[in-house]
Amino acid sequence: GLSWNQYVASLGDTASHYFANNYAMTSIYEDFASLFQVIVTDTDVWESALLDSAYAPLLAKYRGSVALLEEYFPSAAASPLGDLFPAKWALADWQSAKALGLVPSALDRAYDAPITRLEFCQLMNALLSALWGEDAAAYLSAQGYDLSVRPFPDCDDASVIVLYALGVVDGRDDGTFAPNASITRQEAAKLLSVLETALTGGQAPASSSLAVFTDADSIAGWAEPYVQDAVRIGVMQGNSDGAFAPRATYDRQQSIVTAYRLYQWVTQQTAT
Repeated sequence: GLSWNQYVASLGDTASHYFANNYAMTSIYEDFASLFQVIVTDTDVWESALLDSAYAPLLAKYRGSVALLEEYFPSAAASPLGDLFPAKWALADWQSAKALGLVPSALDRAYDAPITRLEFCQLMNALLSALWGEDAAAYLSAQGYDLSVRPFPDCDDASVIVLYALGVVDGRDDGTFAPNASITRQEAAKLLSVLETALTGGQAPASSSLAVFTDADSIAGWAEPYVQDAVRIGVMQGNSDGAFAPRATYDRQQSIVTAYRLYQWVTQQTAT
């Protein structure tokens, strides 16, 4: 007779760590993603859980989730399964980011899709709200920031205004913000580095050699110090082949992971 949330709560600390750091899932997307985490992180535990009668509600939820997905998304091309789950390398940080409230619901799917400039700002705005314990715009207003300025004719989103007030974002040469444009890895490095400096009161990064990356020559001159800084604080890193890929587009799961890492870094720096 237990609801799904009640059942998850009843599992206790031993089992509930499979369910996104002890918080219950509430939607079909969330439920199925939580179950999938068990599959990809520990197949043996998952299989034994399904076979164990004590986990009958878990099996029922799994079957119900699959049935709903098959009913509403009958063709493989239309199936949202590819949108539901981050890559395995991102699962742990994605889970932690969600538990902290760092992931806007609109960005919590299609994880390998390029993130737009607006979406990245919305992610950073959620990060600020989590760090400050209240809505970022309300916090800055109380600190005396003027958020009445609308600097871009093509975007008046609150998250963009917050980051503009902090000096983190600016517009294109023509004065627009281009909210739907994707961002590159080196552009993301700049935004992350500038935001970190604003939050911790640290020094702006100084340029130096980036020979550690096999494609260091491909990093734009203006981006070098920011890439260096983002790597130094552990927010970004190179690819497995030793390259940084500065001009590659940044995707949602990479952005979520770096938001979580930035949250950790800022929390550590401001606690000392």
